Amino acid sequence: MYEEKTYENIRDEILSKVTLTDTREGSFASDVVSPISYEMEKTYNQFDRMLGIMFLDTSAGTYIDDRGKEYGIIRKEGTYAKGEVTFTGEKDVEIPAGTLCATVGGLMFEVLQGGVIPEGGTITLPVEAQEPGDKYNVLAGSVRVLPTSIFGVTAVTNDAKMLGGSERETDAELVERILLKLQSPATSGNVYHYKLWAMNVEGVGNVKVFPLDNGPGTVTVMPITSSGRSPDEEIIQRVKEYIEEQRPIGATVTVMAPAEKMINVAASVEITTAVTAETVKEAYGKLLEEYIKSSVFKLSTVDYFKCLSMFYDIEGVVSVKTFTINGGTESISIGEKEIQVTGSIEIEGAVG
Repeated sequence: MYEEKTYENIRDEILSKVTLTDTREGSFASDVVSPISYEMEKTYNQFDRMLGIMFLDTSAGTYIDDRGKEYGIIRKEGTYAKGEVTFTGEKDVEIPAGTLCATVGGLMFEVLQGGVIPEGGTITLPVEAQEPGDKYNVLAGSVRVLPTSIFGVTAVTNDAKMLGGSERETDAELVERILLKLQSPATSGNVYHYKLWAMNVEGVGNVKVFPLDNGPGTVTVMPITSSGRSPDEEIIQRVKEYIEEQRPIGATVTVMAPAEKMINVAASVEITTAVTAETVKEAYGKLLEEYIKSSVFKLSTVDYFKCLSMFYDIEGVVSVKTFTINGGTESISIGEKEIQVTGSIEIEGAVG
């Protein structure tokens, strides 16, 4: 808004109003006006920053937090993935609380409650990720490293997936929640009210609400995680408990996780010598993940031609020879109680 208020323009504007004395560079008038113009330029720059802070769409960081607090909306700090790991080793070896175990990639988990390996040679203990984030929701068998070895322990692994990790709410996500409260008529337990309540729960990234889903006086609430996945039972339970505290008397509420429809992609592409099939796969995976995640609860189909065309946004891809989604060449329909999730990506690349 104040882009034209530069030091030079301010100085020249002031000097243009001086008529009874010399105003050329180096004159007394010019020397007096110059430092004032410099300080005024800094002031106008601050005005620009202040205007940005005033509006949610252009604000950032703690300023958005402060706006949210005015409406009782607090930034979600993210949650820690939890699960269990099994230690294998000699009888009577102690596994103290605080013991660290990790994935090959270095994601660290801490033992919450220690124990002693019994006669059978194995003990299963609860663990929690060292940091919040959905990257800690690792698959079964991923945790198999002891950063600090324990004498008598021969192996460690997780027999089930780690669950419950979610990212800290971004500025854009927090703004979306604030605007939902301000722009949606959330009153008397209507659809917007249930969505707003569910969105306030840690780990929830978006929500779909089905009014009268099981008849009069019923509501079905379907949350997803911040990473666009179906939530685990812990998040479902938190949503149930929070809504139970807020909902009108008499409503029967069901909170359920959507079914995940995996989107599996296979392609054969012609590439240049500047890239490899692996680098193309990595780049395509990021584009597909972004498209899939942004379309959950918004689009009822995964568009075949959209997914195909993304290859041409990748440097080094000359042409796409074959391309299938879930083994076919048609768009994939998503049911009203399903969500699309990125599955396997198989890409063969040959230099043309």
